[in-house]
Order: sequence, then structure tokens, then C-alpha cells
Amino acid sequence: MSQQPRQRSSRGLLCLAVLGLLAARCASGTAATPGGPVVTVPPDQRDLVGLWHDAAGRELPDGTNASGGVLVLAAGSGSSTCTGDHVTVFLELAWPPGRRLDWNAGYDEDDTRRYMRETEGSLIETVGRSDLDAALPRGARSTGFSKDGNTLYVIASKPSAVWVERPDRRVERWSQIKSGGGCA
Repeated sequence: MSQQPRQRSSRGLLCLAVLGLLAARCASGTAATPGGPVVTVPPDQRDLVGLWHDAAGRELPDGTNASGGVLVLAAGSGSSTCTGDHVTVFLELAWPPGRRLDWNAGYDEDDTRRYMRETEGSLIETVGRSDLDAALPRGARSTGFSKDGNTLYVIASKPSAVWVERPDRRVERWSQIKSGGGCA
């Protein structure tokens, strides 16, 4: 008897749109799909969106067909309000960091963590709030993942946030999106 792949819980109706991998859906009938709403990334966030690289400079698989369905990290833009008013950056990270998650082999909700760079009041439920002028906490370790001078840090035992050191050395704290949390 063939084993069915494990499926992600359907209770996580999250407002996400990450590289076509994550659908923006806040309620029934509001899914952003190809040919749907166009999201324009603000100039100060464009260096955060797209393919990131590992410490050796190799592109990290983003879970798309181009990466064979393998995910390490995906970063893209989308609405943080489910109406398109506030655009920000979303990040999905296979957990623990560095893991290569094969979407084709099945997965559980806990196999990834989702984060957002919240720039204005969001309707998406998060664990804490983003801070775009944060300090890198003691215990944070570099994942070795970078993009255009941005470096990603985590505290593996506290997945409620990630920290991104920007090219100008500013540190941002991005909040984890609550499991099952959609638009308020």
C-alpha cells in the first residue's frame, strides 16, 4: 500500500504571497493567484525579495518548481492587510535553519516557520511585533544565508522571530506569523 504524503494543516489561512509558493488568502474567495493582484515592492525592500544565497554563494532552494520543490528559504512580497494597502516582505524558512525540505515528500506545519517584515499596522496575527530598528540579541547566530548585503540571524531555541542585518548594518526583527493566524 502506498503511503500518502502528509499535508499541511488547512487551519493556517495566512495572508502570504511568497514567490508563487505561498498563496495570499485571508478568507474564502480572496486568494491572490497568478493573474491576480499585482504587488509592487517598495524600493527600500527590493533587496530582500527573491533568491537568497548560502555562505558559499549558492542559491538557496525556494520551494518552486525551478528548485525541484525543495525549500530552504523563500522571500517575497505581499499584502500584510489582505487588501493590498500595506506591502511588506514575507519569509518562509525550513526548520531548523539549513534544512532542505522536499515539498514533494510531504510535510507538516511545523516543518517551516513563516515571518514577516511588518512596516505598518498589519491584520496578520504574529508572535510579537516587528522592529525595524532592533539590536541583534545575545544568542542570535548567523544562518549563513544572505542576499544583496542582508544577513539572516536566528535563535534556534526561540523561533518567534528572525533578525536581518541590512547592508547599512541596521538590524531588523521580523515577527513569526502565528500558526493558523490569518487576518484579524
